[in-house]
Amino acid sequence: MLLTIPDPDRKLSYECLKCVLQRLEVNFRFRLVQSLPKISYAEKAVPLYISKLSFSDEGFQLDGTKYRFGVLRQARDGPTPETVKSDNRKGGRPRDFDRFGFVKRSFSELSPGDLLIQDYTVINPERLITFESAEAKLVRDRRMLSDLEREKLELENVQENTAEENVLINEKIRCSKMSLDVSEFMFQCFQCQRDNIPSPYDMYIQLTKTSSDGTVYIERVKYGKTLMEARKYLLCKLLGDRQLAIKIKSLSFWVNLGDGLVIGFPEGIKLDVQKLTTSGNVSEVLKRAETIMEHPNRPFVCLESDTFKSEDAQNPKVREAETLALLNIYFVDYVALCREVPNRKILIILGQLVRPDHFVWIIDDLIETKGTLGTCYEFAVLRKEMEAKKVLQRIRERFENAVVGPRYECNHDGQISVYSYPRESWGDMLKFVERKEPHNDYFQLKVSGQLINFRISGPIKIFLKVYFHANERESVIKSIHNYFLDFYGNSMEYQWMACDYQPSIPPLRHLTACFDKLIIGFDFADSEILENFFSSCPVWKHINMSFATITETLSPESKLYQAESVQIYQLIHTVPAALRYFQGKQAVIQCGVCGIPDLIEFVDRWKSGEAFHKLEYLQMEIRTNEIPQNHFLDAIGAKYIALNIKPPTHTLPKVHVEDDVLTMMAGDVKLNTDPITSYTYVVRETDNRVASVLIQERTFSFGVWDKTEDEFLSMLD
Repeated sequence: MLLTIPDPDRKLSYECLKCVLQRLEVNFRFRLVQSLPKISYAEKAVPLYISKLSFSDEGFQLDGTKYRFGVLRQARDGPTPETVKSDNRKGGRPRDFDRFGFVKRSFSELSPGDLLIQDYTVINPERLITFESAEAKLVRDRRMLSDLEREKLELENVQENTAEENVLINEKIRCSKMSLDVSEFMFQCFQCQRDNIPSPYDMYIQLTKTSSDGTVYIERVKYGKTLMEARKYLLCKLLGDRQLAIKIKSLSFWVNLGDGLVIGFPEGIKLDVQKLTTSGNVSEVLKRAETIMEHPNRPFVCLESDTFKSEDAQNPKVREAETLALLNIYFVDYVALCREVPNRKILIILGQLVRPDHFVWIIDDLIETKGTLGTCYEFAVLRKEMEAKKVLQRIRERFENAVVGPRYECNHDGQISVYSYPRESWGDMLKFVERKEPHNDYFQLKVSGQLINFRISGPIKIFLKVYFHANERESVIKSIHNYFLDFYGNSMEYQWMACDYQPSIPPLRHLTACFDKLIIGFDFADSEILENFFSSCPVWKHINMSFATITETLSPESKLYQAESVQIYQLIHTVPAALRYFQGKQAVIQCGVCGIPDLIEFVDRWKSGEAFHKLEYLQMEIRTNEIPQNHFLDAIGAKYIALNIKPPTHTLPKVHVEDDVLTMMAGDVKLNTDPITSYTYVVRETDNRVASVLIQERTFSFGVWDKTEDEFLSMLD
């Protein structure tokens, strides 16, 4: 068959061009426009999506590409001082200079679009130095270096001198030379100021662009404008004149205490921001930032600060953020803060130490005062294992049903990682790795009596790699698990997440298992192996499987039907027959074909008390046909709530929360079952319990209440 070659001279339509541009990586998109200026108008009209935009005094990072600005200095006559060379090697110093060579610590008048994050402190450290004090320090540093070099000569003439003494004196000389170099440079600035002559350096603004793959692009211009003006020029070129608001997942403003930062946004820019991170005075920055926000009154998904103060807790935007994250905060009363703010999640990373009793007070307040499902406080402030053990012990003493613990995740290749469940970030605590090649950077620790090899890995989020030989796999996993048992205790929940039925699950104490996700095809021939795999673990928390076959592969006694929670995709509802044999709590089923009589039989068996005694929630979606609502409700003997009364909504905490990376990236982590608000219900004969029944075209939802009919109807009043 001949292939049709597209016409190379044919041009994209305007709408097709916009569609292509929208799907390009943002920095590549900017480079493309720079090479093809004629498409700039179309590029400005297309929505711009940015995952991460982070600003600091050095420049900004846009997704994976860093744009760094600095002033490069080169001596006109004679050698360039080492302190200046050091700045130049980094891409120039990210500070403006006056005509004498002193660092400027003030901003010029702000222009439209500029956003002040933090002004410089009034005191300029360089201005605390006078001509006389700079000269005196220069004399002292020269004398110090001379004394050290003389001491080195004397040491070389002593026969019993040691290598350690030589290393020490050489290090002192190196540091002394560095100090002298800085003193000479500073005194040179004062001499220029005294004589009213310009600094003897040619200066340039350097832009260093570093791509995510390490590619470096450098551009220099004569130093005739300020760094703030240079940064604004580039920002306006990249982000200016947009017809639509720029959607940003994470926007950050970072500035050190005492330094200043102004972001030179294009005039009229509008940003649609989910997460905001800021230094400086939080309340003031939030107020100023309203002018650039597309939705100034919409709460942030996350608000993060490294300069948070107690009074900021009263700011409405702080209180309305879904997550409040505090970094390196040492002067805030955490107990008072948690009691004060209503945020669903509070994350504290580094900061002052929190006593074990304080954690108990915080949890008490969380349960008794807030009590909102999904509220979460996370503290990363404990520095020693013993501190963490004391905290967990106090929590166990106070709350008998406290549950938290590690989850082992075994992927299709048999590689195992460990993370804290429920997952709150994409980071792992541990990864198990089979040793194949020798390394010399292992360190060894004795864990539960077994000597195990570890390596520290990263680079963004630090975690440990646990190394083992093939014949040590089970023993190493058991040793690590026994350490967790000793650390967390037996009251915690330990989960194993399997993605395949090979390799087997190690027999670990207090372990429940989850299975995600296996596809059973038409040619599946491992039914016996699969059943043995299910039988290897006594408790299954959740099983997620897809069946593309119409031939039954599992027995009615299969552990699949005994799992607490199942999610099943199937061609016909009888393969597997979860609608008949399921004994767990929660089930979500999607099928191509389902007989309505079988749905009616399911409800009748529940009503009679014959089956489904533990069932809390069932959702069944039939892809090929709608459910005849009136006929179905009549057949099951449904009862009705008057239309002028608002029915209660049935929802429950999910037995299994899907927290894989793709779900987290989509922002689709669901803690509860889908809500059921229905005017129809049925009653179980054996205990008078109620279940809400909802038909929505092809979807059947069934939610069991922990209430009798009288208790259920009392909620309607």
